Amino acid sequence: MAVSITPSSGTTPEQSAAGLPPAVLIEDLAFRWPGKGEFQLQVPHFHLDQGDTCFLLGPSGAGKSTLLSLLAGLAAPNQGSIQLAGHALENASRRARDRFRGDHVGLIFQQFNLVPYLSPMANVLLPCQFSARRRERAGPVPREQAQSLLAALGLDPAKLPRDVRHLSMGQQQRVAAARALIGAPEILLADEPTSALDHDHRDQFVDLLLGQARANGSSVLFVSHDRSLQTRFHQQQDIRQWRSDLTTREAD
Repeated sequence: MAVSITPSSGTTPEQSAAGLPPAVLIEDLAFRWPGKGEFQLQVPHFHLDQGDTCFLLGPSGAGKSTLLSLLAGLAAPNQGSIQLAGHALENASRRARDRFRGDHVGLIFQQFNLVPYLSPMANVLLPCQFSARRRERAGPVPREQAQSLLAALGLDPAKLPRDVRHLSMGQQQRVAAARALIGAPEILLADEPTSALDHDHRDQFVDLLLGQARANGSSVLFVSHDRSLQTRFHQQQDIRQWRSDLTTREAD
């Protein structure tokens, strides 16, 4: 029998002064990679308030993308609990997690994962095709919000090529960000989205992304190994503190 995702009952000490549950709440999470006997990723406690932003720091291979996969419901922890916007994920079925992700979570992938045979506009509108909730939150005409997001991220929709394969790396990145933001998801998960950009374009993109997330009221968990970005975020967290098998010196 499939287990659905329902709001957690009761209140927790983590609730904000406004009575809102955290955007992200992790308790006693443990995850082991296949073939490993010991738990490698262990998160005793983490919370991110709604509307806040967190910079997740760590070198390649330290588990940053794994943690995002757990938060997105793409993988399940071996033990512990994960709540997003007050909804418990850890015991839900894969189908329920997929539905929840489509309704409540915006994802920016490191490789952007744009659909090559769709136009930039069609790529941005994809979440509205799969989620009635995102479509409703995008307004009466979702295409208008898509155009506004692209413009706010520095792209003129009228001047974009119809084939996403003809976009520059920076243009692809902004289309991917607009896709994640459309329909105002409560939580935005960004996996190394600036890794292919030079210094100036990187800073500009992060400022634009955080500005649009703030306008949406979305919380942001931003993964990177670039320490120079961390002062832009409310919280900073080094994932090496959650790796039982990895010392800081080994990671460096």
